[in-house]
Amino acid sequence: MIALKKLIDEKNISSAQFIKRFKEITAENMSKASLSLLLKDGREMKKIPEFKAKIAKTYNSLTKENKSINELFEIDSQEENMIESINLTYDELKHFGLSRDPFMPFITKESDIVMLDSHHYALEMMRAARDTGQFTVITSEVGGGKTTVLGKFEAETKNLSDCIIVKVRTKDMDRCTTKDILAACVFDLSDDKPKRGAESLSRQVEALLKKHHDAGKRIILIIDEAQDLHTHTLKYLKRLWELRDGLTPLVGIILIGQTELATRLYSDNNLAVREVTARTIHAPLEPINESLKDYIAGKVKCVKGDYTKIITDDAIAALSDMLTLKDANKKQIYKAYPLDVNNRIKRLMKLAYEQGERVITKEFIEEMA
Repeated sequence: MIALKKLIDEKNISSAQFIKRFKEITAENMSKASLSLLLKDGREMKKIPEFKAKIAKTYNSLTKENKSINELFEIDSQEENMIESINLTYDELKHFGLSRDPFMPFITKESDIVMLDSHHYALEMMRAARDTGQFTVITSEVGGGKTTVLGKFEAETKNLSDCIIVKVRTKDMDRCTTKDILAACVFDLSDDKPKRGAESLSRQVEALLKKHHDAGKRIILIIDEAQDLHTHTLKYLKRLWELRDGLTPLVGIILIGQTELATRLYSDNNLAVREVTARTIHAPLEPINESLKDYIAGKVKCVKGDYTKIITDDAIAALSDMLTLKDANKKQIYKAYPLDVNNRIKRLMKLAYEQGERVITKEFIEEMA
């Protein structure tokens, strides 16, 4: 919630009063829906300074105060943390012909997973790490689908009797050491206690890997939040991966992390880790701008709904345009990721319900933008 919303509520200023004074001051029209969106989340509405200045001037005119733009558009820190927790009410779901929320931030059933091209590729590269001992790196922005793809991979792998998942469960990955990784191997591959010395622990893990390999088992080591790993730890993973039985790796490795991991490994300035980079296969999870319709339709279908009763095709295209930027060279930069899309759709659904709109249209989105 922005400060403006709280101040307007405290002073009992109605939407009609604010809109009327806005028009008197600027000679411009503002709809009730636009004001509603502005007060719900100031970051989603007209980010240009000129517009914010007009809003501030309107508020100060009504209240005889002298609030700055920053004061009025400040976002409460607690609200900031809650922005991703948007819940649709029963009435809002019913309005769009839904029995449950298709855009929940977590997935509890495999049937609710919607996989697009880069997700399928990432899953195949994970399978390659499991089946052939490949060293796979999965990266994306926050909310790009890493957890979803990993969940699907783990679910299918746990059903394979000849596969064992080793997962590092250290919470602070920036403090994760080679000993932590080796200890995870011991815990997940045996009932033994990890040896105390570095050399003893390394030999213990190598013996366990060979033992399971000889028994026909495939071992896959998974490290999440790998963008925080120390360079020394990344280098050690390369050496762990190089353990062989002839030409066959004793362990496949999957690193999962945010885009900072891709920058560390695959940028031109990767001299410190280039020996690791050379052994990896990178599978980035791409933005879903070009598949936005398929994604939304798939999510709604998972709850036995019809996406056309929620949003029109041209509105989806408009939403994709909103999530597309251009760099200094006029190159398009896509910014649509599943979690952000879910939240934006739910905000629009709430606003459409409040305004009595039967479906989210291109015009409705443009009015909100």
